[in-house]
Amino acid sequence: MANKLNIKSILEEEIKKIGLGWDIKGVIDSKNRIYTINSDTKLISKVFELVTTPIIVDIAEKYEIKVVSSNRQTFYPDLTLILPTGEKIALDIKSTYRKTKDKVAGLTLGSYTGYLRNPIKNIMFPYHEYVEHWVLAFIYTREDDKDGEIIPLSKIDEIVPVIKDIEIIMQEKYKLSADRPGSGNTANIGSSSDIETLRKGTGVFAKHGEKVFEDYWRNFLQRKIARDMRKVQPYHNLVEYLAWKKKQK
Repeated sequence: MANKLNIKSILEEEIKKIGLGWDIKGVIDSKNRIYTINSDTKLISKVFELVTTPIIVDIAEKYEIKVVSSNRQTFYPDLTLILPTGEKIALDIKSTYRKTKDKVAGLTLGSYTGYLRNPIKNIMFPYHEYVEHWVLAFIYTREDDKDGEIIPLSKIDEIVPVIKDIEIIMQEKYKLSADRPGSGNTANIGSSSDIETLRKGTGVFAKHGEKVFEDYWRNFLQRKIARDMRKVQPYHNLVEYLAWKKKQK
């Protein structure tokens, strides 16, 4: 029977074993017309989620694992895996594109003002019920972007996919996290942009553990929010956080 110690590697290997080309060409309608897609990051991320979810469900059934999909778009996580033991594992499906050979644009790893601070806010099950939090990440290279076209199904082979060279990574979330937000003004946790760091799960929190990761983001104040609250940001990075934490004690 699979358990949380080996199901992560099982899922990763099984998904890689399927060997899908991920060469999504577009959306087809009832008249056999294909509407080609572009490389918009949100769209590509949704495509990965739609294609991957049924694969994960099929794999999970082999190991008597129940899969619960998020019933709301803004809820965390994308999938909840319930093991035969009753333990719950959060699984988010993320993607990012290569900017160089060794760097990516980065993953957004969820809000740090939601369920981390209010354990029942925008989350499928209360946060404390999850024993682990995983990210299934897809790294890809973008092709030259084109405007959308309508192509007959008979010419599907003429459509050039908008992404290529897909790499699959499965890691615990805290091991991928950076100590900075994921994007400008949004309250999202950012990831490392170094591909090798993502592969190995050696982000800045890896050696400190998940509890430090959670406490860091529970107490992190974005500059604008701190200003609106008439407060000073207690820290800007992990080094400053560790010094701040020491003072708190």
